Amino acid sequence: MAFMLVGFALMCMSSGARALTTCTGSAQTVTLSMPIGVTVPRDAPVGTLLTGWTTTPATPNWYSCSATVQESIGVGIWPLVTELSGTTIVDGGATHSVFKTNLPGVGIAMGSRLYMNGCGWEPGWTPVAGGRANSCNSVTLLPNGGQIRAVLVKIGAITSGLVSAGPIAQGKLYANAAWDTKWPITISTTATQITVLSCLTPDVLVNLGSHKSSEFKGPGSFTSMTSFKVALKSCPAGINRIDYQIDAVTPVLNAAGSVVALDSGSTATGVGVQLLDGSGNVFPLGTPRNLGGYSTSAGGDYAIPFHARYYQTGPVVGAGTANSAMTFTMSYE
Repeated sequence: MAFMLVGFALMCMSSGARALTTCTGSAQTVTLSMPIGVTVPRDAPVGTLLTGWTTTPATPNWYSCSATVQESIGVGIWPLVTELSGTTIVDGGATHSVFKTNLPGVGIAMGSRLYMNGCGWEPGWTPVAGGRANSCNSVTLLPNGGQIRAVLVKIGAITSGLVSAGPIAQGKLYANAAWDTKWPITISTTATQITVLSCLTPDVLVNLGSHKSSEFKGPGSFTSMTSFKVALKSCPAGINRIDYQIDAVTPVLNAAGSVVALDSGSTATGVGVQLLDGSGNVFPLGTPRNLGGYSTSAGGDYAIPFHARYYQTGPVVGAGTANSAMTFTMSYE
């Protein structure tokens, strides 16, 4: 009878031990060192990774726990920044949520790799979204830890500025069937300066000069050409591709000939303005052209040659002022 009482007492102690896992740890901040500065072409597509993936140290011992019976023990990671609904990137076949930063147009994506009590490191990175956790059963003293990585992502139009340093995620210990809030692991990034790359393009005023109506010989005839250049100043290095395009501000009178109408303030009649390239050929309006010769390693100043002239569009040319306008648009990738 005494033996049976002792056995009963031992079973009670064993059952209680299942909820008496003991752990040690400390609240700490882990720094995720992001690049000091990065450059991005102004028109890089949304979803472009602005940095490479940056990781914290692989730390298996954020916490140490001891259990006398098998129990689920592990770590969870929660974002501390706002998730952008519907905004994701795909990396390594996995879809990552993107979170808000202080700089408009720039987001941050995160992944984690956990070291679990008794099971060791997870084999690969897992996206961090609304929160994730993993655990392992063990009956011995083993550590629990993790590693976080992050990357900056273009999510919209960017203006040069600073992505501020600050906390982005937090790790917590899971033991005794509950989350322990005494020892949070705060993941905090360093600041990154974002510089948007583009060239300076001053406005161009082209003086087509004065011409006699006798220079025109009928519809489709034209005056002598006036040469001009569009300057691209201080183009930075690092842009992958530069394209340019010219569009009409006034109505297009002859699309094949790139002839546009005079503006509403002009008094001349029967003529338009024709745009030609540097070789004297018709320059197509509304069509992107690549800037040949740009050096992505050196940048520099460039000039694109053009010609323009008056072009007869009506049966009779009437004297007066003859002005028009076109827009020059650059795109950078």
